[in-house]
Amino acid sequence: LGRSEVVNLTVDDGTGPKPGIQTTNLTKVEEDYGEFMVINDGALSVLGSVKIRLDKDGVKIISVNGIAAAPDTVELPNGLTKGKKWPFKYNAPDSPISGTNTLVGTQSVKTSVGTYNDALLIESTASGKQSGQQIQLKSKQWLVKGRGMVKTEFSRNVAGNKTPQIFKMEE
Repeated sequence: LGRSEVVNLTVDDGTGPKPGIQTTNLTKVEEDYGEFMVINDGALSVLGSVKIRLDKDGVKIISVNGIAAAPDTVELPNGLTKGKKWPFKYNAPDSPISGTNTLVGTQSVKTSVGTYNDALLIESTASGKQSGQQIQLKSKQWLVKGRGMVKTEFSRNVAGNKTPQIFKMEE
């Protein structure tokens, strides 16, 4: 959240790499929390704009494209230890999704920008509906102190499909 410069990412949804841009702006500061708006453009625009709150409990998703997340949806809690799990839930009217995040530990990860030897690896699994169809989601996300997300691998499987849709994003 403290990375104020525009972040250029490469996104591949299976049709070839495309440029995406992510900008994080501090929008509100109170005594016990700060709020940020993460704006996704280019190939990342499908992720929308995300309102985030940083407080004593960690990083929380407040809303995505103006649709409120479930109360206390923690994106990244304080006090992370290897193996820690925490739930998440999004309440979009036509796309409710819930799942679990797990901190696998630290890992070396290589991106086009460089190699990071101490990236936190978080794996997620979720299920729900999108456009009336049952879906299963799995992701791996590598986070680096001072940089944020440097790489994500995401798969989405719609009920009845044998092959999941793969989505990759990295610096």
